[in-house]
Amino acid sequence: MRREQVEQYAFVLLAEAAKIFEDQGLDVDWKFALMTAGAALENGRLSESLKPEEAGSLYKESVEMLSRPMDLTRYKAWLDRAVRLCTSFSDAMQDLFLAHVGGIGRGLHVDDHAAKVFVEAEVRASVVFQFSRILTAAIKSAKNALGAPPWSALQPGSSSGKLVAYENIAELLNKISEHGDTNVVAFLNNAEGDEDIPPSVVGVVLGHELPLLSHLGVRARQQGVVFACSDGAEAYHGLKGSMGSLWGQSVTLDVKVGGQVSVSESKGGASPVRSSSTPQLAVDITSSADLTATAVVPCSKATEATCGAKCAASGEILAVIEAQKSSDYTAPPGCALPFGLMMKAAKPGWAKYSATAAAFDSKATKGETADELAAELRAFIASEWKVDDATVGAIQKHFPPSAKVMVRSSANCEDLQKVSGAGLYDSIANVDAGDKAAISKAVSLVWQSLWTKRAALSRRAAGMKHTDAAMGVLVQQMVPGDLSFIAFSSNPISRDENEVYVEMCVGMGETLASAAQPGTPYRFTFDKAKQAVNVQALSSFSYALVPPAGGSFELEEKVIDYSKIPLHTDPAFRESIITRVAKAVMALADARGSAQDVEGVVVLNGAGADVHIVQARPMVLAD
Repeated sequence: MRREQVEQYAFVLLAEAAKIFEDQGLDVDWKFALMTAGAALENGRLSESLKPEEAGSLYKESVEMLSRPMDLTRYKAWLDRAVRLCTSFSDAMQDLFLAHVGGIGRGLHVDDHAAKVFVEAEVRASVVFQFSRILTAAIKSAKNALGAPPWSALQPGSSSGKLVAYENIAELLNKISEHGDTNVVAFLNNAEGDEDIPPSVVGVVLGHELPLLSHLGVRARQQGVVFACSDGAEAYHGLKGSMGSLWGQSVTLDVKVGGQVSVSESKGGASPVRSSSTPQLAVDITSSADLTATAVVPCSKATEATCGAKCAASGEILAVIEAQKSSDYTAPPGCALPFGLMMKAAKPGWAKYSATAAAFDSKATKGETADELAAELRAFIASEWKVDDATVGAIQKHFPPSAKVMVRSSANCEDLQKVSGAGLYDSIANVDAGDKAAISKAVSLVWQSLWTKRAALSRRAAGMKHTDAAMGVLVQQMVPGDLSFIAFSSNPISRDENEVYVEMCVGMGETLASAAQPGTPYRFTFDKAKQAVNVQALSSFSYALVPPAGGSFELEEKVIDYSKIPLHTDPAFRESIITRVAKAVMALADARGSAQDVEGVVVLNGAGADVHIVQARPMVLAD
């Protein structure tokens, strides 16, 4: 039988199966659906209509899942990934066909709409379209069985403002002046996860999932911005499409902890907001900063005054572990570069730097202008602020020549009690400790990250003077974790102090800090009184970020085979690891005297695992 005939036969069989599942409504036979979807995946993998490696990973997991009692939480995560795989096929077909069909159609005087309909017909004629029908029916049934709302409450609460809609925060920022001195509630189709929220935005409804502990999530909770994320396009477009005459009017956005979202007319009207250039409370970042120290020191000797809170915290974590003599968790060794080293490098060109930095706030009134000015300052730092050989040599003394290190920011304007700054500044991964040029470049990149647009706008919003911002640098031996996590010692969503909240992913933790990877992380809570782990969601990320084999600082994407991830497949292992992480976070909070926001990694070693804490900072939430 020829390939085309096999495809046609598969199309007919899958279409019949899709009709069966659609007729079953909310009572879909999950195992039958999983078997049918697995057959569609194999067809797509062999025909290469689907991405072969990703389709193969999903197929292997479907086989492994069929050998076990059905876990609906895992099943839904699998379905989410499969749906994205179908969507990527549809998007690729649209891009491929429209690039050619559109031009041919216009040459033949065919209406553009007709050309698009032709492309849609080609997508619908594929096996993947029938596969997507099966997935749509199955995921509706799974959500119903789980009682899962179509929204995640990134920041629950209620807020009122003018209802607006934009593609993303950058577009909103460029148009914010059009709304005058008024609060806004914004529908946003997309977010990257590392943006800052304009001061006038009091509520956000986002069209896709977002790691709750991403930079954007942290910002929303710090600023008290009510924020809901849709777990799929259907719920988002349904709510957005129902707004009707409310656009441009004052509305109240209400987001419940459980994920219920509503938008209603506000009788009280939207209140005026302060200008971003006149912050309500300026944050002093100079009073305790010591800019005189210029020697690289071990983390145990780093202080917040000389090296920043992150460097000081690293030393404190090591001291806590030593004092507790705990074998449940550890921390990587490292060294700290004080603020004074950056100031020493900056001194020759300080006048020009100061003038350009001072002009940022008055000139960066639009997103594009802010990008341009920030890029200009990064280029200036790269060119003028030199990392001398003595500094590089001092760093190298702390690590074996064959080691890989992480080079992290430790600014005087991050990890503070009032301003977290989590995710604002850059961390450089996979730096070869034996390569002087690589270390020098990595330190320079961290200094340059003072002028990412998100960092500069965040300082402006907090009332910080840009020229008062100084960058210490934390260099730690890199732990290439099999799993990475961010955990709060007190649940930041529900504000329940009796719960630890944990998000986790496969691979490096950069996945958790942004929305660059579509999907959701593992989400757990740990009940301190009951010593019990609650699974809120299993990961649906399709790719892990891993260090490359060579010397590149850029992490590589690797397709995840969840059938080989014990956190995904072994409930006992899951319970053990999350309990250990939670207890480590609780111990750090007790030792440091405040609720903590903690980052770490888990390294699997045969039957067991090692937990490494790499960062900790005070939790910062809006009152």
